[in-house]
Amino acid sequence: MSEAGRVALSCAGLRKSYWQGKTEVPVLTGVDFALSAGERVAVMGASGTGESTLLHVLGGVDRPDAGEVNEQQVTVLRRDNGDVIGVRQIAGLVARRIVCFVQPGKHLRSGERFGLIRFGSRLDVYLPDGVEPMVTLGQTMVAGESIIADLAGQEPARTMRRD
Repeated sequence: MSEAGRVALSCAGLRKSYWQGKTEVPVLTGVDFALSAGERVAVMGASGTGESTLLHVLGGVDRPDAGEVNEQQVTVLRRDNGDVIGVRQIAGLVARRIVCFVQPGKHLRSGERFGLIRFGSRLDVYLPDGVEPMVTLGQTMVAGESIIADLAGQEPARTMRRD
């Protein structure tokens, strides 16, 4: 049950400068773009125009002075009954890598792992209309074990508790 369409890497407002003595030399000045999975791009420019700096910042080798680099992956799961579930993996600041095991058209079983995100990352799940989550705010989840929602509608939704 899988269809994949993904933004693999995006950045917004990237700025990076270096210093030569007391003189600031801006190299990246407000770079914005999104790269889709499978898309190929060439970063080209004359020597000293920032192409290597951009690749270093995007690859996590160097940090920007401002802006955000966001490696993310969106996977769309389509059930046999037509329901759609969206899963967005967003890489964290510490370990900025996402690994996807699934290819478009692959059929998945309930509980089957289809990707890996590292420490400090985030996972957003978008359920079909009318499906209530079975997890509570702040609950720790375990991949392949925790039940996020009952798509068959046989279990009652769990209520949120505030201590």
